[in-house]
Amino acid sequence: MYAADDDIINRATEKLLTTKLPDRQAIVNSTNTALELLHKCEIMNPDDDVIKQFIKSVKKEKTKFRDLTNKSLKHSMQLSDHADDMAVYFQAIMQSEGLSSDHYLESFENSLTDAQNLQNGAEQLQSGYKSIIEHLQEIKESCEGYQEHLEQCEKLAIEEESLLAANGPPSFTNMFAEVLDGIEDVSTAVLRRSKIAKKWLIVLDIALPMVKVIVINLIDALLNGKKQEFKKQLAELQSIKNRSSKNLEITRELIKNLSNIKYHTSAFETFWSAQVTALKEIIHRFRRLPQQSQTSQLLPQTIVAIVKKYDRLKTDCSIYSREVRVILDQDAQNTM
Repeated sequence: MYAADDDIINRATEKLLTTKLPDRQAIVNSTNTALELLHKCEIMNPDDDVIKQFIKSVKKEKTKFRDLTNKSLKHSMQLSDHADDMAVYFQAIMQSEGLSSDHYLESFENSLTDAQNLQNGAEQLQSGYKSIIEHLQEIKESCEGYQEHLEQCEKLAIEEESLLAANGPPSFTNMFAEVLDGIEDVSTAVLRRSKIAKKWLIVLDIALPMVKVIVINLIDALLNGKKQEFKKQLAELQSIKNRSSKNLEITRELIKNLSNIKYHTSAFETFWSAQVTALKEIIHRFRRLPQQSQTSQLLPQTIVAIVKKYDRLKTDCSIYSREVRVILDQDAQNTM
């Protein structure tokens, strides 16, 4: 009966030994980069109301991200305390001489409760990062749609600029004016008369407020042969497009870095799942022992490596908390 129990202990301790620790440095680096990128968005001051709204949305996600990162510091310190306790418990078991299993059972049951709470905390962190990533993904997709619209306007304006430079065929100007005059209820037959005019009407119909003003000014300049005004409005449109492109690039980088954080913190879930399973198995084994069984005979020599692993985990947690606190403080200074 006890040979089978020893096998349970071997498997449990093996899980504790082989489960990978979270990559502390990768999490720290990704956190730092994410906050830097969020700050870049935060300090943008565009004239475009649409881009302003994108930035406002990103700022909300930054607030959530900072709150979540502060929670991760608390989780890290709890993890450090747990690692310290576990290292002490296992070290004591190795050095015990004839102590009953009841001597350690309560300690391991308390550790199991701690591990379950930490596992829940890790899952909440994961859920929080996932939510931020999803919201940033929505912002990115909106940016992409806006960018595509701006590029469509710019492309069409450049096509018209070449016609304007050549003074354009009179028939074209007349056709365009005819279409523009009937913008509210223009017939399909009229639209067919000018492919480019049709494109402009589509752009004007879907244009966002600020872009619509520019498009109308472009049309006015085109119809009235105002070459310099046309170039001025085209330059403004290109400027908005470039700002939107920059905003889109930063948002993409944000998603990439937050995804890295999510990936690396998923190791916490794996780690704590293994902890909970292993501790349950160890407790199960302890409860089956004779009252005076020597617990030092239960565990293999790999327990030495397990103690070292807990010591390393404690060190990693302390370093993570210290480094991330510095990063958060620096970000707070930058946003003052």
